[in-house]
Order: sequence, then C-alpha cells, then structure tokens
Amino acid sequence: MGHERCVQPRWTAPIVSASADETTRIWDADTGNHLRTLKRHTYGVMSVAFSPDGRKFASASADTTIQLWDTDTWRHLRTLTGYTSFIYSVMFSPDGHTIASGSSDDTIRLWRTDTGQHLRTLEGHTLWVTSVVFSPDGQHPS
Repeated sequence: MGHERCVQPRWTAPIVSASADETTRIWDADTGNHLRTLKRHTYGVMSVAFSPDGRKFASASADTTIQLWDTDTWRHLRTLTGYTSFIYSVMFSPDGHTIASGSSDDTIRLWRTDTGQHLRTLEGHTLWVTSVVFSPDGQHPS
C-alpha cells in the first residue's frame, strides 16, 4: 500500500524566466537544466507568458517592447511596439488571440497575437499598471 519509492513530479513543458539581464531563459523543469537563452530585449525583461496552447510565449520589457516567440523552434516571431515606458506585465487571452500588457505609462494595451496589431488602449489608472490578467473562462465580470 502506498509508494515504495519517492515519487518525483514530471513536467512536460519548459519553464521560461525573465531577467533584468535583458534575457529570457528556457529551462527543463524535470532536470533543472538550462536549455537556451533568448536575447532580443535591450533592457530588463519584466514579464513572460505562455499562450494557452503553449505554442507561443511573449516577453515584456523595460525597453518598451513585447517580443513574441514560437515555442517549437524558439524563433522570434514579431516585436510589438508603441509604448514609451516600461512594460511590467504581459498575458494571453484564454483563446490565445489577444495579448494584454500593463505599463508604467499607467495604461493597459491590447494586441492581436497573429499580427501584432495594437487594438486599443485602456486608461484610468493613475500610477503604473504592474499586472494584467484575463478571466480564465474568457468572460468578463457582470
């Protein structure tokens, strides 16, 4: 009855980390091994997020850009631009079609994932937007 040996968890996805050293790093969650370093930003990387299907990830930086990456090849897909201030947070919508980002310019911006097109800017905060998140079911609160 029970386990005869220690049970180790197994993760099937890599871990992506953001750093002030201007890089994002890819790690093997099972072994802890560093797999790859991606350098596209020119200032510290503040936030990373995987798309819901795991096929893309976004990195947001104090360099005022969001970089979009393919997780099959770790190839850079596109750069989202338009901010003039640090980007602190990035998140994919539940359907993966939209990216939300929060910045020290006190705004939230929404972007199309497939084209990088800026959709709209949400204003109302009086200080930095340090985190954004979509409702997990894709619905908004009533």
